[in-house]
Amino acid sequence: MPDLGADLDLTIATLQQDLTTVSASDALAIIENWEEHFQGHDLGEDLAQLKRAINSGDKQVIAEIFTEVGEDTTGESASRSVDEYEAKIKQLGNLLIEVGNSLKS
Repeated sequence: MPDLGADLDLTIATLQQDLTTVSASDALAIIENWEEHFQGHDLGEDLAQLKRAINSGDKQVIAEIFTEVGEDTTGESASRSVDEYEAKIKQLGNLLIEVGNSLKS
C-alpha cells in the first residue's frame, strides 16, 4: 500500500526545487508512485499521459497536464476538509498549477 504522506512530502519537495535538476527517471518514479494511489481513477490516466509526455519531451503537453492535474488535485483537497492531508493536497495542487503555468511561458 503506498504511503500518501510520504508521497505528498516527496512530490512537494521535488516541485519546489529547480525542475531542470530532476532527472526523467526520478520524475517517472514519482509519477508511478501516484499511479498506485489512483488506479482505476481518471487521474490515473492523466498520470499515464504525463509519463508519455515526459518521455517524448513535449513541454507544452507536460505543462497542460500539470495544470489539469493541479486543478483536479486542488478540487480533491476540498473533499478532504477534515482529512490530515488536506493542506498538503491543496499545496500540491497549487504547486502543480504553478509549474504548469511556468512551463507554458
